[in-house]
Amino acid sequence: QSPHQHSYGGTVSDCLHYYTDFWGADILDFVAVNVEECAMRCKSRSDCKAITFRSTDRNCWLKRKEFGEHGKSDHSTVHSLNIACVKGGSVGSCVRRNTDFWGADIREMKV
Repeated sequence: QSPHQHSYGGTVSDCLHYYTDFWGADILDFVAVNVEECAMRCKSRSDCKAITFRSTDRNCWLKRKEFGEHGKSDHSTVHSLNIACVKGGSVGSCVRRNTDFWGADIREMKV
């Protein structure tokens, strides 16, 4: 996956908007061990909707709005994500790779 792309429903790294700042709407900031800790701290709060993380100094900003106060902007040193991407009991727990949930298919598609 290209570092400029993102998808929903995966691990933290799958959900990150790489090189993107969700500027504003900060709840608080702190130094996290890694981006996964940053996401888990957000996930543990009902008022947290997104994060922005800078890996150079491990600074984590928790956000009260999905894309910050002013929306997304390109930024060379930070990565951001909407916490809705990582629903479930733990970060990335909603993804089941290489698993077939057998039956009740809507339709089969040949690709």
